[in-house]
Amino acid sequence: MRKLKFISLKRKQTGLLILSVLFIIAGVFWAKDNIWIKLWNNFVYLNWYFLLLALSGLLLYSLLSIIPNNWFEPIRNQALQQSFSMKYLLFSFLVLFATSHFFHDRQIESVFHDIWFNPVFLLLRAMIIMLSWYAYANQFSLYSKSWSEKIRKRKSIEFLLVFLFTFSLFSWDWLMSIHVDYSSALFSFYMLVSALLMGCGFLLVRMHRNKQIHPYSNDLGRLTLAFSLFWLYLYFSQLLIAWFTAIPHEIAYYHLLFQPKFLPFLVISAGGNFILPFLLLLSKKNRQSPKILLWAGISILLAKWFEIYLLVAPYNSNSISSLPLMEIGFILLAGLGLVLLLDRFNRKE
Repeated sequence: MRKLKFISLKRKQTGLLILSVLFIIAGVFWAKDNIWIKLWNNFVYLNWYFLLLALSGLLLYSLLSIIPNNWFEPIRNQALQQSFSMKYLLFSFLVLFATSHFFHDRQIESVFHDIWFNPVFLLLRAMIIMLSWYAYANQFSLYSKSWSEKIRKRKSIEFLLVFLFTFSLFSWDWLMSIHVDYSSALFSFYMLVSALLMGCGFLLVRMHRNKQIHPYSNDLGRLTLAFSLFWLYLYFSQLLIAWFTAIPHEIAYYHLLFQPKFLPFLVISAGGNFILPFLLLLSKKNRQSPKILLWAGISILLAKWFEIYLLVAPYNSNSISSLPLMEIGFILLAGLGLVLLLDRFNRKE
């Protein structure tokens, strides 16, 4: 057992990369049909997972810059670093945009929908939105330390106003529209709160990976608990509206979601996003325990993958593998990405 401690982090990361690639290759050979759509779906999960993580850093930084409180300072600075992956997402999402029309058709109900989902217009506005997010991330990263509190607050408000509009369009275009029979007025707001919860979960893992107790551990735990409760409220509100109205465009998605093959993932998503964080973070004593905070963060990061999975996979049951080797490979790939981010931030500190 002692020999494992002498294995360098680089070798562990290389081993995890090789293992994830082997699982993906095995999944390709195992899948007898729909190979490309299965690969594309998993590519969507991976892109959205790290997009939510990057955007959560910008959101937390902006929100904590607007609210005047001293204990926010260390969390705000660390949250901003989560947007580091935005420049890589510009390329990966470009691949996603360019290939999307090969794998699913969006619902065309009118002349407006025909124009709105025109491939050129769809790609153009998506790239403009992504570039605007990257511009703010780059600006915050380069100049935030030299800005006065007044300028930082003004820039943060400006970003939030731009983000609320652009994220609504982006999430509708590239996530909700995948389901031809699904619409929700709360969807973009639900995804925004989901991103904030994911950002808090990543901060819990990052700041307590060395089992250190920080003065603001209790406050960060309470913030995470608040977003977890808010996430449950929005998720249940969407379900309640769909059940009460019984409109086909509202309820069709949930008919798919509650099928037996998706129920285990729904339990994992609900358990990791709400049940475990609620039980672990409700007590002040637990919120001051680095080990408990670490596990709360890990449960949130794991649940987020399955939450994104459930937003994409049900639209095409043929894309679900009987033996999820490919899915395991991409989950390991996402884990490797998180490890690399944590390692990079650790070196900077």
